[in-house]
Amino acid sequence: MATQENISQRTRSKPSKPEIRKAKVVANYGDVGITESKYFDLLSRFVIVMFEPEYGMIPTYQNLNRLFAIVARPKALWISADGGIQANEANQLRTDYSGNSNRGIPSAYSINNIPKINRPYALGETITIKRLDTPMYFSNPFFSSSFDSSYFSVSTCRYDETYLTKDPNGAQSVSANAGRWDVYRVFPLFPGAGNVRGAFINGINYSGGSIATFLNAKLSFATKANSGSPEQADLESYDPNFHFGIGVGKYQYEVFIRSLTNRLSGVDSIIAGTYASGNYNSRYLWNAQSPLQSSIVLGNACFYEDLNVDGKNRVPSSECLPLIITQPNTFPIPRTRQAGSLQFNPTFTQIIT
Repeated sequence: MATQENISQRTRSKPSKPEIRKAKVVANYGDVGITESKYFDLLSRFVIVMFEPEYGMIPTYQNLNRLFAIVARPKALWISADGGIQANEANQLRTDYSGNSNRGIPSAYSINNIPKINRPYALGETITIKRLDTPMYFSNPFFSSSFDSSYFSVSTCRYDETYLTKDPNGAQSVSANAGRWDVYRVFPLFPGAGNVRGAFINGINYSGGSIATFLNAKLSFATKANSGSPEQADLESYDPNFHFGIGVGKYQYEVFIRSLTNRLSGVDSIIAGTYASGNYNSRYLWNAQSPLQSSIVLGNACFYEDLNVDGKNRVPSSECLPLIITQPNTFPIPRTRQAGSLQFNPTFTQIIT
């Protein structure tokens, strides 16, 4: 018969998920809050990571929840769409956490006061993350944007050209293969309203493939149109037109893993070659022999935050500092006045009468 003591011992020895972990940045790196024209508010809040160790591990259905995660960036790096979305992009205003503002398009801001991140997130960068006390599920504003789903287009919602970091030594250039490069640059967002990019958030569906969900996130919430009880309306309601799932696909993962591996030929055969030419075994999630070629590892919950151990912040540069006027430390001294005699020599004109 089990005693209270050995029951307690079993409970204490039961392995638990670590609160603090190391992970590598897979996607949505850079300073996307100020470099992108659309969905910059949502993009500025997260990075997608892969837990360490990543070597020798390939994504499968069995290990997805142990490999990938959505991580919240520090709030000091977030950007908001101040004043809502403007029809004329030249009038679009965005604001950082400290109240600084930019106006216009990223390539030509008419007002440019938001400082850049001093150390932007980089592809393959190792960061230290901590498990959140309260997870943020899909109904949380964290997954919302001021841009609704009507703004999303695979042809226009692509990262800036400078998004991809330097190719590894000996690797074929991704940027030289425009078609595959464009696939990689598409924002990792999946609108919750309807069938957009072949994906559904509320349910599991994918045209031509399937979606692998992870993080044990809830897949169904009450919407504003059908909120149910007041408690549900308060805690779990959202507008699906403004909420987005966050996902990573085959090409985002392979561009990431090629930056870490010394065996580039197998990865580059897919990125720079024909998509269906991968020589992976059946365990690989995106096996070319299966219908999973277009699958997305879709996340609709955030369980981690970046501890920001390297102090990422928006640090003002001297270029943005205003002219500062201070009191002078020296003052002009007037010359000494010297008294002298005053000469007065009047002239007279005789008047003849």
